[in-house]
Amino acid sequence: MRKALRSLRDASGRAAIDGPFEPTVVIIGLGLPGMNGYEIARQLKSSLHSRNARLIALTGYRRARDREACAAAGFDHHMVKPAHSAELLAQVAIGSRADGPPFFSDPESGAVA
Repeated sequence: MRKALRSLRDASGRAAIDGPFEPTVVIIGLGLPGMNGYEIARQLKSSLHSRNARLIALTGYRRARDREACAAAGFDHHMVKPAHSAELLAQVAIGSRADGPPFFSDPESGAVA
């Protein structure tokens, strides 16, 4: 089976919500103009076409409450910039498997939940 990578470069976030989009993995920034990453995640998780997608937050927001807000919005993983490429690739690989577990890491302590 061929895998495809699709990049949506839309600062408002509307392209991910409005288009015919059936992703397996979505990497989303949080501090976007217009619709923020939390709202994009909520809408993707509520859509029939993307509710099973693995959502990865890639952000500079690193506090515990930021990770909690990501989990509440439906994100499966929270990564703090600058991201380690090995971790990002591992998360994308988990997203390509239906049985991948949710995974949140704490960049301050290194704890994994």
